[in-house]
Amino acid sequence: VSIPIIAHGTPIGLKTGGLLDRIRYEVDVRGPVSKLPLNIDIDVTPLELGDAIRIDDLDIPEGVEVLDPPQAVVVTVATPRRVVEVEAVAEGEEGEVAEGAGGAEGESAAEGGAKGESKAKETKSKE
Repeated sequence: VSIPIIAHGTPIGLKTGGLLDRIRYEVDVRGPVSKLPLNIDIDVTPLELGDAIRIDDLDIPEGVEVLDPPQAVVVTVATPRRVVEVEAVAEGEEGEVAEGAGGAEGESAAEGGAKGESKAKETKSKE
């Protein structure tokens, strides 16, 4: 049977720019009908950036066997990718990106000059 997982609270990590990422909305279990819960409640309030709740962390009643892998992530507070990428680009602009852009322009100008010279030579030899 699949039992729904209900998350309660607002993670601490959201206040520092994290994103709540729900990976699983239910867990597969097997057991006597009398012991099966209607749902599984989890409190996500203490989660900070990078923290996760796994199936192994869920409060499962005795006599109920979980069929999903115990290390499977149910919910996590992830760091937004965009923020990380923007910071990396900003750091690179000061040194590497500026140098790379200048080198590419210099190479293009040199290649353009060489091509222009070879075309001029071809035109003179045809005349």
